[in-house]
Amino acid sequence: MEEHGLSNDVYSQLQNHATAEFSSIELWRKHHEALKIDSETHVRIATEGALLGSLVEKGFNLTLAIVSDGAGQ
Repeated sequence: MEEHGLSNDVYSQLQNHATAEFSSIELWRKHHEALKIDSETHVRIATEGALLGSLVEKGFNLTLAIVSDGAGQ
């Protein structure tokens, strides 16, 4: 996540927080608010990392490629 611009402070906050699973997007947003993570970039990077981490946790095949054209649709 550091490679994409997530600061070490924000990464540490997320990694060291007791709650690691969220049942709704609203709870995920409240989590960011509680940790005072308000940068749109940091929220995006953390969300992408959480989604990928969830896939890995569930046994996603890491040899598959994830490709983005960066178009932002």
